[in-house]
Amino acid sequence: MSGVSALLKQQKRKHKMIPVDPYKRSNTTAPPDNKFDPGDRADNSWHQYDASHPVDSEEKWNNAAFVEKTHWGFNCWPKKMMIHAPAPEQPELNRDRKVLSEAEAVIYDNFQNPAFIDKLISFLSLEEQKGRDKFRTKYLALFKGLFRNYGIVMLDIFKAHIERLVMDTSHDKQDCSQRCGMEILGGAIRGAKHWSYTHVKELWDWAAPLLQKTFPNFSIETVDDWGTFYSSISESRDPRKLFQLYELLLQNPFSGEGGAFGDSSRLLIILSGLIQQEWRVPQLLQKLLKIVTPHLAHQYKNVRDQLGSLLANIFLYDYKIYPKSVIRSPQISDFMTLVLPQLEKLKVEAITPNSEDTEVKMEVDNVDSTEEERKHAIRLCKTVLKFLVSSNGRAFTTSSKEVLPLLPIICALDCESKDDDLKVLRQKAFYCLSHALIEIDDIPVVIATMKEAASLQSWHARKSILRYIQNIVFDNFFTVDKPEYKQQIQELLFNLICDEQLEVREMASVTLSGLLHCGFLQLDQDMMGHFEQLRRIKVKKRKLTQALPLDTLIKRHAGVLGLSACVQAYPYDVPEFVPQILMDLSVHVNDPQPIQLTVKKTLSDFRRTHHDNWLDHKQMFTDDQLVVLTDLLISPNYYA
Repeated sequence: MSGVSALLKQQKRKHKMIPVDPYKRSNTTAPPDNKFDPGDRADNSWHQYDASHPVDSEEKWNNAAFVEKTHWGFNCWPKKMMIHAPAPEQPELNRDRKVLSEAEAVIYDNFQNPAFIDKLISFLSLEEQKGRDKFRTKYLALFKGLFRNYGIVMLDIFKAHIERLVMDTSHDKQDCSQRCGMEILGGAIRGAKHWSYTHVKELWDWAAPLLQKTFPNFSIETVDDWGTFYSSISESRDPRKLFQLYELLLQNPFSGEGGAFGDSSRLLIILSGLIQQEWRVPQLLQKLLKIVTPHLAHQYKNVRDQLGSLLANIFLYDYKIYPKSVIRSPQISDFMTLVLPQLEKLKVEAITPNSEDTEVKMEVDNVDSTEEERKHAIRLCKTVLKFLVSSNGRAFTTSSKEVLPLLPIICALDCESKDDDLKVLRQKAFYCLSHALIEIDDIPVVIATMKEAASLQSWHARKSILRYIQNIVFDNFFTVDKPEYKQQIQELLFNLICDEQLEVREMASVTLSGLLHCGFLQLDQDMMGHFEQLRRIKVKKRKLTQALPLDTLIKRHAGVLGLSACVQAYPYDVPEFVPQILMDLSVHVNDPQPIQLTVKKTLSDFRRTHHDNWLDHKQMFTDDQLVVLTDLLISPNYYA
């Protein structure tokens, strides 16, 4: 088969090329010094898809000047732009057998022989490795060469076979039959590159209804192959040539036919068909966004996951290489303006322990409307988080400031433990945001978002934002290494270390220790004085039946945690101020919990991290300090 494909390639006749001036085509002039702003411009819009001006007549087809190369025009134009001449100027197709060369006639005779075609189809539709066969591009290349060299005359003998193969729903041969039909049909569509408008129209008039009939026949085994098929026929093709295909794909993708699997499969083939066109179909992307927006909170997980991937492709070209660049594709800012108001309730509403995903539990009558709104918001949030995760590895830039308003919502969902799907998506989205590269101009927005999350009612959100601060500072150290940003982050940590929730205070101490250790924050007298002042706050004595005054206990504990962070920021050496801090902490070894536990843990960690070089480290302590420290570390009171 590869040999026949190679022969067809050798027999490929040379196609005529003609020069084209993109500025004349667009009625524009070249910019001074040929300095372009990459992106959508007036001079490159003429070869983008435009539904209002379809190439639906022979005259339009011959005058269209099709540009097959996707990258031409986005950044700049070739110095001398050459494209294929119109079909009437190309080598004649559908030639009579008498004018064929001897080598061409042999191939022609065999592929016009019904018995030979029957045997060939039976061979190509055999299963090679059960469950492991995939769409075979080498066979697509074979049929592409056949239809390219001989034209539409080859289509009639294959039509019946293609219709039978792609409509096969038998249990044992469905996947291999449909795969074979895709390869032949894909070869015909790819091979029609230089066909006349009449023949291309004849091809699509037959193929489009056939492809529409195949939608209900998708199965788990074949849906990926169908995705490859649509991707292959769209690759390196002017989108104006494929207007019939795109009209077909966008016809009611949420018809419900085939259930959730049918909807997700149709979304997959839409993604496969559009992704190859990249920046040249902004109008289609705008239309697609309007179609999918009402279904973002879809009931089924596989549809939501596919919607998230589709959104990542829709917003892929929302990226300005230069400030003056123009974008016609959908923009994330408009999308976030639409969905954020619907997600706001998740900042304050905690997920109840008995809430379950709507895919698992059937809905019951008379469900509280507020609960239904919350479930709708959660499903919408899952789709948006899937979009965020998918775009992280696909986009041309890191997370933009437009998605930062999602951070407080993601932090607030940290308490979720019952919904495994939401839990996994939240963790992935949090990782993407916290490890993103921040643009210098976006830092004030990031810090403002940190403060918003730190002020939320949920303590899980306040604890989660501290982990975000750790990651974002470490990954953008040199970007945020400015006094005004350091001061704001330090103030945020000082507030959170006094939080009413113990877990938040402890995480703030860990975060402060890490930022001191890496040198982002400096341990100066003002910082130590602040924590010294807090730790000296008196906790009034109480009777056994009285509760401790919580406010003063929290502040005292915050001072101890701050000093503990100062000690733990230096795990492998002993600066001159550390011995005195340890002595100050020793005063609190008998304080009420959780202060007592914090002091004991700090002393234990200090002993563990400094044990190997203790002979050198103890030189920093006075004799009295060593006595106190030794007494604390080995006394029965410590182990009590």
